[in-house]
Amino acid sequence: AEIDTGAVRIRATRTATATDQLAPGTADPEAIRLEYYRALVLLETGNPHGARAILVEQLRRDPTNIEIILLLAQAEERLRRPRRAIALYDKALALDPNLPAAIRDRRRLNRDTADTFGIETRYQDVTNGETQVITTLDGQISSTTGFALSFEAQNRTLDSGTVSRPNGDNGQFDGDRQRAELTLATPANRFGSQTASVFGSNQVAGAGIGWEYVANDTTWQFEGLYSEPDFNFVEGIVEGGSRDRVAGSWRRQLSDLYELSAGMALNHYSLSGDHAGTGSETTAEIRRVIAAPWPFATVGYRFDAEYMLNSQTNDLTGANLLPLSSRETHNIDVSTEGYLTDFVRARGLAGYTYDRLNGGGGPQGEVSLIYEPLDDLEITTTLGTSLTASRGTDNQLIYGGISLRTRF
Repeated sequence: AEIDTGAVRIRATRTATATDQLAPGTADPEAIRLEYYRALVLLETGNPHGARAILVEQLRRDPTNIEIILLLAQAEERLRRPRRAIALYDKALALDPNLPAAIRDRRRLNRDTADTFGIETRYQDVTNGETQVITTLDGQISSTTGFALSFEAQNRTLDSGTVSRPNGDNGQFDGDRQRAELTLATPANRFGSQTASVFGSNQVAGAGIGWEYVANDTTWQFEGLYSEPDFNFVEGIVEGGSRDRVAGSWRRQLSDLYELSAGMALNHYSLSGDHAGTGSETTAEIRRVIAAPWPFATVGYRFDAEYMLNSQTNDLTGANLLPLSSRETHNIDVSTEGYLTDFVRARGLAGYTYDRLNGGGGPQGEVSLIYEPLDDLEITTTLGTSLTASRGTDNQLIYGGISLRTRF
């Protein structure tokens, strides 16, 4: 027999055996084995739909074939149907509980798809700038049909020595501001998955849409946001900053070692309903796996630039309504993650960021310890620092926090 997938051709021969005398409707092990390899080739050459069609038919013929079940689970995962994949892993483990890879993949999928609820408190300080205490509640609830509703509510306690107000005043601010977001995601299908969001803050309300399409090892994303609360600047937090945004991005897994991504966006900034500026954003990143499976480590380079096309000044002060500034940052970093014990994971990142347009640079680093006393409970502590490049300065941001997350 000859298997031709268009990209790969396999030739297999067999001699007559006792299976040739099987009664009609009886599974032929050799034929099923041949179809298994055909599906494997299709899956590895980027055709999960074709692989799934073959595997479903073979599973109908031999419902207890563990190899077919496990490969079908991989196909379902490639097709972004994690709940179907979990059900298949459950079926395989019911037939044979001693399948380490299936146990690991099922646990990972359960972690990724479980309904969650989390709370985080974070303290951050900008050198020569402000301090903030940020408390965030977030979570996700999904239905059996694949729809998912996620939410986030945030309170920021801000202490800043100087805040420029639209009325021309410059003074200290010590107070709280809030923002919230609600997003509904549709289940993935041949046309991708869609999201619809609403968000608001003390002075701003808006909405957004998103679309994601996965084709084999490539992911395309698009988003359009209208009047999204923009808390990137102190002035925006205090006086109702917002952003309209149209963005597209692309990500491709080039191999088991390399991943490449790129994106473009157009941002329109406002303050208290008045136009503050427009910027064109471009990003690109390449990452390489340098160690696996433990610790899992990658090295990467990221280009992140926003070029301001225009900005609006305050008629009373002559200064910009928002401290918008063009940036062009180049970042190199190394990240790693792995289990230290059965219940403790660690994540680390170290790198350096240079902003060519503003002539400054600074270190980037983060360390997190994740304690898992129960299968569905995580307690995370984090310390880190990064460059505040979006503000057009070389000031460092230093932050630390603790979070609790449960899955149910």
